[in-house]
Amino acid sequence: MPTAAKLITGIFMALYAMLAAELYRANLPDGVANYYFVLMNGLYGMVIGWKLVGGRAGRGITSGINNGITATVALVVVSLFFNSVRQMMYQSIDNRYRSLTDGLQDIPQMMFDYGLLLAHSDIIATLVIGAILVGILGESVARRWS
Repeated sequence: MPTAAKLITGIFMALYAMLAAELYRANLPDGVANYYFVLMNGLYGMVIGWKLVGGRAGRGITSGINNGITATVALVVVSLFFNSVRQMMYQSIDNRYRSLTDGLQDIPQMMFDYGLLLAHSDIIATLVIGAILVGILGESVARRWS
């Protein structure tokens, strides 16, 4: 059932996911991320913010911050997974893999390699501050409009 907390947290999680993706895109090699990279990460942020943060809103500030952090970890894992799958598909078109299993086995390695590129202070600060703000925002919206 749609609520104001789900809508607001979904929108704000999408916005800060797009901001973090734009910062992250500067660290990626050429040809890995295009314009759709930022939009797809915003979509992942919208869905995760709607389900995880907005769905659990209304249980207190501490719980809200924990929900924001949990949602941010989920956002990073989901984003790394789907973007690694997308990159694997592009590489398979270029005949980099001999079989399907070679491509599937390369996904965790790509997730790890792209995850290492997250280790920049501006990206980490954006994710942590965004997680806390989205959690607090979800709690305040749930308290006012529920």
